[in-house]
Amino acid sequence: MSSKSFQNASKLNGIVSVLQFGADPTGSADSASAFSSAGSSAATVQVEIPAGVYKLLTNPVVTGNVTWVVHKGASFTGAGTIWSASNKIVSLGDFRSIQSSPSFYNGIFGYLEQNAAETGYGTIGINAVARTAGGNGGAAEADIGVAGFALNELVGGLGGAWALYGTALRQAGVNGPTHGLELDIANMGNTVPLFPGQMGAAGQTHALWVATGGEATNSASAGTASVAIGIVRNDSNASPSAAFEKGIVFHNVSIAGCDGATGNGIAIAMASGHQVAWFNNSNQCTSEIVTNNRLVASAQRIDFNEFGILFQGRTNGNINFQVENNASGVNFLSVNSGVAGFGPQLKANGSDANVDVYIQPKGSGVFAVTYGSSTVTTPGSFSATRKLAIKDGNGLTLYVPVTTTPW
Repeated sequence: MSSKSFQNASKLNGIVSVLQFGADPTGSADSASAFSSAGSSAATVQVEIPAGVYKLLTNPVVTGNVTWVVHKGASFTGAGTIWSASNKIVSLGDFRSIQSSPSFYNGIFGYLEQNAAETGYGTIGINAVARTAGGNGGAAEADIGVAGFALNELVGGLGGAWALYGTALRQAGVNGPTHGLELDIANMGNTVPLFPGQMGAAGQTHALWVATGGEATNSASAGTASVAIGIVRNDSNASPSAAFEKGIVFHNVSIAGCDGATGNGIAIAMASGHQVAWFNNSNQCTSEIVTNNRLVASAQRIDFNEFGILFQGRTNGNINFQVENNASGVNFLSVNSGVAGFGPQLKANGSDANVDVYIQPKGSGVFAVTYGSSTVTTPGSFSATRKLAIKDGNGLTLYVPVTTTPW
């Protein structure tokens, strides 16, 4: 087939090249007219822009529904641009950065001209942008940069379905970061708080939003999904080194209110009634932490600090109980609940064979032990075989006689 026959066939199929209309790939002559003719050659047309330098002194004026396909090595000079809100741009070449005030378009790949500011990006397979302003969706429109849908209809089989899937591999010796997925969010306005009971309020910004129900939310057949986020190792038989080194990591300055050295920030927020649970390999729950408190006045807080562990009221900050930290401690107290007919026990424990228990009041305070309501008298034949030693604040030991049999 001759070159002319191929050009005619391409036009009939709605695929043309700007070179067919006289575009200059050397950048010497203005190619705006050739681009205009190519983009107006059919009602719906795909315009190929081969490698070369194209001077566009003005914006091409097209009448067709155009998809510009920019090949690798193609670049532009001049004041003109192929940007258009009604046309698509597909780039087979290098990515150029999105400017501080970019133009938005209906495209699966964003391509900026050669004179646009470059960034440190390398090769990008698919890049998409969307703009929720001035579109056809009205006040409640939702524009999506990249959308994926997968329908699993394989009944009785083991096939899977992935709406979005990606793999990133790091070769040995590579120093740069390798990300399976990165989602960036930039809030250029005021901060709208998010609470477990107020998800999706107007103005909130979310880097990652995981929702159940999908497009079947209004369907009675939509059931409970298994999990929101699952962290797995693909091959359970692989070397343990193939596992994640950590599950979830928060950067030391990623949460507002905390700089890694001072302050506190809420890293995880859950509604009352949610719990953290642990399971064994037989899928049996072995431990859990849960809060059912729904009263602000009863809000509680546990603080692990350099002095130990504080149990305190969250609202007033009052300390209810403190466990002091002792890096050299080897002896400790054990608390056991009592079965029916027996009281609870507070026992000394530790590595020493004999462990004393010290109860020390503060300042001039006293150690008080409550007693029952019955009255006893000391019989004349009382004989004590044991004694209770009590030390005061000055180290003086007081002895109280006790007996192993009732009076």
